Amino acid sequence: MEVRIGSADGAVLAQVPVEVNGQWEPFYERSVGLPPTSGWHDVVVRFTHPQQAGGLLDIDTVSFDR
Repeated sequence: MEVRIGSADGAVLAQVPVEVNGQWEPFYERSVGLPPTSGWHDVVVRFTHPQQAGGLLDIDTVSFDR
């Protein structure tokens, strides 16, 4: 999982590994710190896997804390 700023091709702010288990459950909780930025920006959460295309994750919640 990548967190990018501005667009899906924007700079990577953080990366978090998430295991692909091929099932809808169990849910995993992952946390990552983001570098400080100023102003308002679009943030994109992007999921990729070099060997598996499509159906990577079932996202329940994405949240940001200050």
